[in-house]
Amino acid sequence: MKHFRGLTVCLAAAAFGAVTLASQTLLLRRFLWRFESTELGVALFLSSWLFGAGLGAAAASTPPGRRLIRLLAGHVGLPPLLCALLYLGHYAVIGNLRAWLGLAAYHAFPLMHLALGCLLVNLPFCFAIGWGVPAFCLALERMGLPAGRAFAAEALGSALCGAILTALLTAGITPDPRDAAEWTRFFPQAGTAPGRFETGGGTTLFGTHGGTFYALTSGGVSELLPEGDRSVEQAVLALSQRPYAANALLLGQVPLATALALESFRPDLAITWCPPDARYGTLLLSAVAAAGIRTSVRAAGIPPRRFLDEQPEGSFDLIMVQQPPATSLSGATWRGSAFIRAVRRVTRRTGAALFALPCDATHLTPERAALLDASARPVRLVWPESGVLAAGAGGWWIAAQVPGLAYGADAAPSRFALLKKASRFPTEAVALLYDVPRVSRMAETCPALAPTYDALLPEAFRAERMLALGLADAIRAEYPTASPGLALAWLNDPQGSRGSRLLGLLLVMLWAAPVALGGARHAPRRLWAAWLAGCGAFGLVVSLAVLYQLHARFGALYVLAGAGSALYLSGLFCGNRLGERLTARGPSNSVTGRAAALLLPLAQVAVAWAALSGSASLDAAWSVVAFCLPAGAVAGAAVPVALGARLDRRAEDAAVFVLADATGAALAGLAFILLVPLAGLEGAVLCFAALAVGLGLCAAVCGATPRLATGVALAAAGVLFGAGLRTAQSDRLPAQSEPRDTVHVTHTREPRPSVALKPDTTGSRGIPRKLDERRIRAQLRDGTLSTNEAAFWQ
Repeated sequence: MKHFRGLTVCLAAAAFGAVTLASQTLLLRRFLWRFESTELGVALFLSSWLFGAGLGAAAASTPPGRRLIRLLAGHVGLPPLLCALLYLGHYAVIGNLRAWLGLAAYHAFPLMHLALGCLLVNLPFCFAIGWGVPAFCLALERMGLPAGRAFAAEALGSALCGAILTALLTAGITPDPRDAAEWTRFFPQAGTAPGRFETGGGTTLFGTHGGTFYALTSGGVSELLPEGDRSVEQAVLALSQRPYAANALLLGQVPLATALALESFRPDLAITWCPPDARYGTLLLSAVAAAGIRTSVRAAGIPPRRFLDEQPEGSFDLIMVQQPPATSLSGATWRGSAFIRAVRRVTRRTGAALFALPCDATHLTPERAALLDASARPVRLVWPESGVLAAGAGGWWIAAQVPGLAYGADAAPSRFALLKKASRFPTEAVALLYDVPRVSRMAETCPALAPTYDALLPEAFRAERMLALGLADAIRAEYPTASPGLALAWLNDPQGSRGSRLLGLLLVMLWAAPVALGGARHAPRRLWAAWLAGCGAFGLVVSLAVLYQLHARFGALYVLAGAGSALYLSGLFCGNRLGERLTARGPSNSVTGRAAALLLPLAQVAVAWAALSGSASLDAAWSVVAFCLPAGAVAGAAVPVALGARLDRRAEDAAVFVLADATGAALAGLAFILLVPLAGLEGAVLCFAALAVGLGLCAAVCGATPRLATGVALAAAGVLFGAGLRTAQSDRLPAQSEPRDTVHVTHTREPRPSVALKPDTTGSRGIPRKLDERRIRAQLRDGTLSTNEAAFWQ
């Protein structure tokens, strides 16, 4: 009878894990759709999710919480039922959060609002999650069964549910179709339901409204057909360089509307469209054909980098490259010299390549100037022969392999006139696309944009530096009064490791302080809790690093993020069961337990090294995401080891260990977001590897004196942290003294242009539209101007 009741508890724990994993996967997809579709949103969402679960476990460890845990332990069916009900409300909250925070639908989501939104929407749901596992542990303890089985059963249920969800999403089946409400948000007057398809980049809704074909993705309106403004300008810009090109390749986020505009000017032009999400390109062209739009544009069907590698040398006369945003690791990688060389290899010697540059702002802030310099310099180095900047049509650097074959505003109009398409686009307007006066002003702020500037050989390209510049520019665009560029310059010393070093020392202090500064009675429990938190943090960081590489190389974050969670939780189950068998044979505080405290972090280091090496070299997305399984297996063995070291107080320690595991992983996710732009993926993983191994060494060698060992670590880290701050401050003093003297002598100061503080510097989502001033003035006069963002598309 006892084993039957134990099976009931384990089944309830498995159902609890299945409900939480299904909720996490579907809510994460919904969150990425509404706010941020990059790996940054994944890290923030998971961190806030785990933080909420940690707060719930902390409440469960209080006297009132323990009384509620004892009540839930007698009714183990309540936690999964409660979580299922909370999911329904949670989904609706995410859909309406943007409106509650006062953010327009066409604006990119600001970073601080993104973090706040993650915390607000996840806190109630995850707070309830933190009560589930301690209740299951107590129920098993009452039956005389190992409490660690609750962790294993929860992980098994989560893994099975994750596998089912991944299979459904891969097959194009949507478990919760309520996200179709996004279509009615944009088109309230739409009379028909939209079509949809699922890809690695997420859900795409499409349909025809008012005679126009629209496609909606997580970035807003991604396609608008026909579109006669920006896409026509981009097509004219490209054809003014090579009017008689035989074929063209559109790489990255160049919209399909640009390909159709090129086709309208040159019906005989062979156009290949290669978006970052290969399946998206194929399915969207099928949807466009079904909507009655005839086109001969061909989708590449494979990821861009693989497509470039498979093409023979000199295959295309004309190439347009629009990189993903620099706020993602994939966008940073696209701006590297390796990708630009791959583009040069497939460009014909007499051909031209156009690279999009973020120079569409009315005023260049220091952050935007630094990002422009870092984006333009690799192109100038790989294409040193000839180059011209066209500031119109969004901003493009035109490169050619032969000197003089990149044409400027003086020769481009006459070349476009060869097509005899003046009725479609006035020839005299072609020179306006190059906007020479604006280019001259931008070159004064960013010299790398001047064609006469000699780009010197820089240091080796670092994707993390480009990512940091992209994040700084995005923060400045959303918060014009902030100066993230100054903070970035302070964190990146000449050696480039100040920020990561200080953040690593801060993590050591955060982990050591609770053990060293607490009372002596529960010091061993706090040491094991800190060790468990370190192992959980390291495991989460490895899985996040795999997801970062997955998004950067394959763009399959939406579909395979859930698969990564399922594999990680499957590994947790396997590691938990294996660790339980090993610890059941040894007594509390045995030599085996202390050795396991050190060997487990070392095993995690080996898995992390294999995951980083393999994810950068393997050619299949499923092979990369499979590394989440061993990462979870090694991390899952930590829970039985920690519980085995506290055999006499297992039930009492369960809530504390859940709190430690969740809080450590939450802090790791937030620190990982900061470490990647400063130190890269390898540096971020190395930082947490050192933390986990150090905690394992303390638990293995200094278990009898935990406060002394962690106190020494806390004092050493505090001294080094203070010395690092003093060194950084002393480095800033000489740089600050000279400008003060200059200001004192001249008594003049250049004011910052007011345009930098205007709201129109805020980044926008989706494709840009020109402002119809006459229509807006008429609506103001008639009192019919709508405040609904959906009216923008009517």
